[in-house]
Amino acid sequence: MTNHETTSTKIVFDAMFNLAVDCHERGKIEDALDMFRALSFLAPHDPGVWNALARCHEDLGQEETAALLRSLGAQIQRELPS
Repeated sequence: MTNHETTSTKIVFDAMFNLAVDCHERGKIEDALDMFRALSFLAPHDPGVWNALARCHEDLGQEETAALLRSLGAQIQRELPS
């Protein structure tokens, strides 16, 4: 992947993440979930994606799923280089 592709991918990721956050804040939880799920495939190493997914599931009353996702995010965070 070239530096330009990496920069472009980061821009697209950030835009999609921000749009998902906006949907979540406006109560469009299912739309936010769809976007965060897609982002989890694009950036499975990003703990923020897993924590955002957890928040969406919490809002839907799916506490067990939220806890699992939050745990995954925490594990990824621990494995990131300092």
